[in-house]
Amino acid sequence: MNISKRINPEREKRRLVVIGSPISHSLSPIIHNAALKSAGIEHLYSYEALLVKDKSLQGFVQKMRNKEIYGVNVTIPHKTAIIPYLDRITSEASSIGAVNTVFREDDKLVGHNTDYQGFLMSLNDAQIKIKGKTVLILGSGGSARAIAPAIAANNPIEIYLMSRNADSANDLAKGLEKKIKIISSDENNLKEFVANSDLIINCTPLGMKGKLEGQTLIYSNMLNKNQTVVDLVYNPNKTNLLVEAEKAGCKTLNGLSMLIYQAALSFELFTGIKPSLTIMKESLEDFLKY
Repeated sequence: MNISKRINPEREKRRLVVIGSPISHSLSPIIHNAALKSAGIEHLYSYEALLVKDKSLQGFVQKMRNKEIYGVNVTIPHKTAIIPYLDRITSEASSIGAVNTVFREDDKLVGHNTDYQGFLMSLNDAQIKIKGKTVLILGSGGSARAIAPAIAANNPIEIYLMSRNADSANDLAKGLEKKIKIISSDENNLKEFVANSDLIINCTPLGMKGKLEGQTLIYSNMLNKNQTVVDLVYNPNKTNLLVEAEKAGCKTLNGLSMLIYQAALSFELFTGIKPSLTIMKESLEDFLKY
């Protein structure tokens, strides 16, 4: 696609941002700016992380309407909260109940979700199977909303959902009642269901760089070598959960590959160009060396 026909190069750059609270941990600017440069359109677009607190979310969306912001990636805690402020959401975002990407369609703001497909692509890369497995999902926030339908669609034996927020867990399970079981989050339950699960996926912010770094609910003595543990936290690239899982001999996967795939899908929505996955991956690896 000839991107130069879509943008007047004499105008200011189109501003792309990732919003959240907290947001300083985000690696999205590293990935997107590397992809913009690789595609030769860094003079047309910029990408940055922007702290947006709950009370400021509606005002931020107005900035999009005023065309101060062109496109947005959305992370914790705004993936569901942003929906009422948009003109429409796609069928993917509707089925998930969460938005991680907002793009423009003429003068309309459209919410989409690239986490579903990005998650499955990352599992496929790591040769992690869902079919015939018992799966335990920890957390019921925006990320869990995206991956639960993806898991349900790939023929697991059972899906268990453990969350401290009963309302969000029940909301997530709507439409998936026949495929997902909500379980209480007490310590004994956790030990039992961890021991009986083939695939364990952390969708909570526990372990994330910052105040929650180093925290985990699961330790090596609760796991065995036949299990797979996925942590959607990607900064740090090895959380304490994954350290404990490796001690037990589990196969592990962090959230970096999902981050890259979902970012690539968002990038294409913003620019009309497919980015280089290799460049995106290398930009992250270079950054995380330091």
